[in-house]
Amino acid sequence: MKKRMYDTFHDLQSSILVRIALMECIFWFGFAFAQYQTVYLQGRGMSSSYIGTLNAIASLVAIFATTFWGMIADKINSIKKTFLMILVGSALFYGLITVLPADFRYASIMFLIYCPFANFFKGPMNIQIDNFTVRNCAQHRINYGAVRSIGSLTFAIASLMLSAWIIPWLGVRSTFSLFSLFMILSIFIVLSIPDPRIEKKREKKKLDPKALFRNHFYLVFIIYVFFVYIAFGAEFSFFSYYLADRGIKITNLGLVLALRAVMEMPMLLIMQRLRHRFPLKYMIVFGALLIGLECLGLGLIAHKMSVILPFLMLYGLGNGVNIGTISNYLYKLAPEDLRATAHSVFGAVTALSGVIGNLAGGFVLKSVGASNFYVILGSIILSAVLFFVFTTVLYKKQPNPADEKD
Repeated sequence: MKKRMYDTFHDLQSSILVRIALMECIFWFGFAFAQYQTVYLQGRGMSSSYIGTLNAIASLVAIFATTFWGMIADKINSIKKTFLMILVGSALFYGLITVLPADFRYASIMFLIYCPFANFFKGPMNIQIDNFTVRNCAQHRINYGAVRSIGSLTFAIASLMLSAWIIPWLGVRSTFSLFSLFMILSIFIVLSIPDPRIEKKREKKKLDPKALFRNHFYLVFIIYVFFVYIAFGAEFSFFSYYLADRGIKITNLGLVLALRAVMEMPMLLIMQRLRHRFPLKYMIVFGALLIGLECLGLGLIAHKMSVILPFLMLYGLGNGVNIGTISNYLYKLAPEDLRATAHSVFGAVTALSGVIGNLAGGFVLKSVGASNFYVILGSIILSAVLFFVFTTVLYKKQPNPADEKD
């Protein structure tokens, strides 16, 4: 019996599984501490329009950063080394934001420069860890959804701890240094995980990125993503203002994040079964509908925490669907030699949407108030879903390459 257990935990697949699971656990636990930049700046007396502008510039930087780090990974043929560089930069520069003197005469200009610079490292972190994990899981036949659900669980635990103990005792300022600490721990774990290198083909084939945009379904999806992610980004960026408008303590933001992360888990755990039964396009519609209904519910119905929480569950379920479907949908739509390009374009478009969502969102929120703001976001999402349904789900002129079930 002891020998069987020893063999189980010491074969290559199990060993890598344990290390990847530990990385997901520590990284997402620490990433929960990086959700309080808006709250910190709000507490320093900065307006929603200023924070929206700052977040928009940070998203603009993320467009360049995502492409830059992707090119670095291809150049050195190492996702692991690239991810490590991003972790080091994030731990160093994001953690120093609270060192900046907020009462300095030119503090507003200083934050507008420094925060986007820190986002050059922090912004691509999600894409990089997903890329690193997905490739390792594929090479070693590990269930990605199950591993990723561990990250959702630890993110939820950290968010609850922030809400119940850490912020009430140590304040929002402490979240920045704690984030740096857990990113440093993540670095040591990543060092122990194999680098999923890509074998480069000897024959160089000339790539034609234009082929992607001659694909009806890919082009439609990118247009859909552009609009829906304007609302997705703004939905979270200004949620602290929504809580303030309802007279709810900002410490409840941790409870919000925890509930959303927990509700991602059921979808991630059953995602493999769902992909066997339903085409990805139906699941994409379902995920967006849930988030759209959440926004409408927050704007039209919810006025106290007990009513807000059920709608937040819809967001968690919808985001769990998005995590498990969008990358696979892009993978199936794109030709084999253009899959990396397809994901890069997707990343750039979502970052551009973030620029618009944050820049416009700050001014719209200030003009119409929190309730109407979330009704507008819900309307944008549902309008984008209708566009996607009519141009993809009901489109019969040519077969959709992503319709093949897993």
